[in-house]
Amino acid sequence: MPSDQHLSDSQFDQDGFPITIGFAPAGDALDAKLAAADGLERNEANAEHDNDREPSEKSAAADQEPLTGYELVTDMMRRQDEVLGQLDNLNARIELAIKEISAARKCEIEALEAQRQMLENDDQAKHLKAA
Repeated sequence: MPSDQHLSDSQFDQDGFPITIGFAPAGDALDAKLAAADGLERNEANAEHDNDREPSEKSAAADQEPLTGYELVTDMMRRQDEVLGQLDNLNARIELAIKEISAARKCEIEALEAQRQMLENDDQAKHLKAA
């Protein structure tokens, strides 16, 4: 059996890699695996968004061809922008709620302070009458 040092030029492809017999070229197998993985990811993403869609949107989405390359990136960026918009709205609502709570708490503190001041004035008036 010849060693690797004795391989002839005919056992190498044009890039200098050894040719294996009985195996599919790595590029074809890799392309098939990538395509299958891409299809699986797309199906999972579509299934997640199908729950959020109206029935008319579901039928329209089923008629469309799967997105590839630039279209997929564009669609993901559009969805990301939608989510960021929703987060901005949520943050604005949270900030408004915090302001309302702060204002209500400030009113409570001012009312308690006024009540305390009135009690102190009453106590001072009682002490002055007693004296």
